[in-house]
This record gives sequence, C-alpha cells and structure tokens, in this order.
Amino acid sequence: DEISIIDLLNYDQFQFEREAATAGPTAWAFCYFLWHQMEGGKGKKEYEGVIGRLAEALKAGKTRKEAYNQAFVGVDYHALSQDFQKYIRKLGRKDVIQFAQSVHVDYLKKQGNWKVTESKSYRIMTNSFNDKVLSIMSEKMEIMFQAYKTAFKPPKMSDQKAVVIVHGSQADYHAHGGPEGSAAYYNPLSRVLVGYVESDWETVINYFYHEGTHQFFDLAFPDAFGDDPETGKERVPTWFSEGIADCFGASRLVGDKIYFNSLT
Repeated sequence: DEISIIDLLNYDQFQFEREAATAGPTAWAFCYFLWHQMEGGKGKKEYEGVIGRLAEALKAGKTRKEAYNQAFVGVDYHALSQDFQKYIRKLGRKDVIQFAQSVHVDYLKKQGNWKVTESKSYRIMTNSFNDKVLSIMSEKMEIMFQAYKTAFKPPKMSDQKAVVIVHGSQADYHAHGGPEGSAAYYNPLSRVLVGYVESDWETVINYFYHEGTHQFFDLAFPDAFGDDPETGKERVPTWFSEGIADCFGASRLVGDKIYFNSLT
C-alpha cells in the first residue's frame, strides 16, 4: 500500500520503523523526487530548494513544524502529494526499482533468518520455519504467473523477476508494515508483493493470487498505471484493476490446473 506524503511527514521514528518496508522506499523516492524535481529537473518552482531549506532549518535548531513551514513555503501539500504519486507511477527505470527493492529486502534480511528460492518468474523470500513454504509458494505462484500471461498477453515481458516476501507469522507481517485486516499487499514503489503464511497456506494463498495480479500488471505493462492525458486520472480504472484481481484471487489450483474465479 502507498503511504501518503502527509503521513510520511508526520511519522515519528517508531511509526517509520513499524512501516519500514513501505516507508523506507517511499522516503527515498520522495527525497529523490524533491532533489531532482520533476521531469528531469524541470519541476514546479515551489519544490526547488525544499531539501536545502529543510536542512538549514534543522541546523538552526527549529522544531519540526517550524522547519516544515520554512522548507515547504508556498507548497500546496495536496498538489505535492498528487505530483509525487504521478512521479512514482512513471518510475520505470530498472535501477530505481531495484534500489527500492534492495531497501525493502535488505532491511528484512537484517531482521532474521530469511531463506530464498527462485523460479522462472519469481524470487521468493521467507522467514517461516515451515520448510514447505518456499516450494509451495514457488510452485503455485509460477502457475498463476503463466495464467496471468495467458490472460493478458503482454507484448513483451520484463526480464526482472517478481519479488515475493512471505513472513512466517501474521504478527511479523503486521510488525513490518502489513496493513491491518490483510494477508498480503503489493508495494507499487518497490514492486514487491508482501504477505504471510502461518500453519495453513491454503487460508491465505488467494490473497497472493490477488496481489500478484497487480504485480504482474506493473511488470508486464510498466506504463499502464500512468495518467490519462485527457483526465489526469490513472489510465487503468480502479474497478477493473481490483475486479480482475479479485477474479484471479478467487481461483483454485488443483495440481497444475486452474479453476478461474471458482471460490464461493
């Protein structure tokens, strides 16, 4: 899930670390956005110098509120948030995506004993004590990946493998930024799918199928989530993006056969 700029600006250290899997890549991208501005340095004038003014204010011993007032003078926060999200959706450069992934993955590696496996299309990490998690997730997600390809017929696939992080418990998942009430989520900045599996993978695997649909779209059609030049809104309607993901999420795998949208 995306973190709003307002939330990011107001996080304390505890909140930031709790949401580190998402907050880390977002913070890096936001600083990158402000540093280089937009459109290769030809951004809005009110964003020029934000980083420098913030550093100067903090050096002068000003409070966070005072520093923000000085740094973001003349900035409309709503417009800033919209401009930043447009920028994020345009990120297609492999080095940017891989850096965001490395922030996400490297952070988790420091938290415990993570095991990794790779299939044709996926790189899957888990800290689960269940040795079957990697093999089961690798097998089932690979079958779904081929189903995504058959359904959407992308003209050309990225050679970048899809990254999936599987926490070994619900508590660990939530402790590292997993949204309450969810079993998996897709991070569009790092293009990482994150979820958890405890004792019974069958209770959560369909969440991975749903979020995997969003991840596939992002990898197969890197410009699909850009803005419509006529409306300024996302080109892919939310009803379609979520609806088709729900259809895949409601699928059932029996062996290597997929029963599409078959759950009741």
